[in-house]
Amino acid sequence: MTTQRLSVPSVSPARDTDGEGPLQPKLVNIRKNIELMAVKLRQDQREAIYFVTFTCHRWLPLFEETKLYDNIYSWFKLLKEKNIKTVGYVLMPNHLHCMLYLPKEAPELYKIISNSKRFMAYEIVKRLKENSKESLLE
Repeated sequence: MTTQRLSVPSVSPARDTDGEGPLQPKLVNIRKNIELMAVKLRQDQREAIYFVTFTCHRWLPLFEETKLYDNIYSWFKLLKEKNIKTVGYVLMPNHLHCMLYLPKEAPELYKIISNSKRFMAYEIVKRLKENSKESLLE
């Protein structure tokens, strides 16, 4: 995994050099390493749990508006058939958080996510058109 390291300056209080007077803030450069995971990095580790989030377009409550809950539960069922375990999930009107366990023989995470997002998006558009609410996507 590729990480990016950042140098962060820090402020530390110190006494005046002659020992007299109140505490004076002195700038002290302390290097700290902050590890940032790349957002567009292909995750290929198996036998691991991944935290995944899907967010609706412009944070609109499209899951609620289209009653897409059945589709999402069907996706969980499909994952189960492929031995991908849904460890936990939180389903909100405009986004979904889930924790997925990928066994050794599972497809790559990006394939699972891209396929699910594509089919959910098609279903959202279809249901919006059926209810004459496609203007939400403009």
